[in-house]
Amino acid sequence: MKKKKQVYEIAVSWEMYGKLFIEATSLDKALEKAHADDTPLPRGHYVEASFTVDDAMVECLYPKG
Repeated sequence: MKKKKQVYEIAVSWEMYGKLFIEATSLDKALEKAHADDTPLPRGHYVEASFTVDDAMVECLYPKG
């Protein structure tokens, strides 16, 4: 008999890089804007080999018992 398939929630993460083009009166002001929580994310590019599975989170969601 075939085992029934389930859907598992697997936490993952990866890195992206991009550039912000910020108009400001000084570098300090530009950095302030770059660090602000409401600054929109730029278009990005995947950082090679940065994809990981969060094994600790998976263990929290699905403890072995």
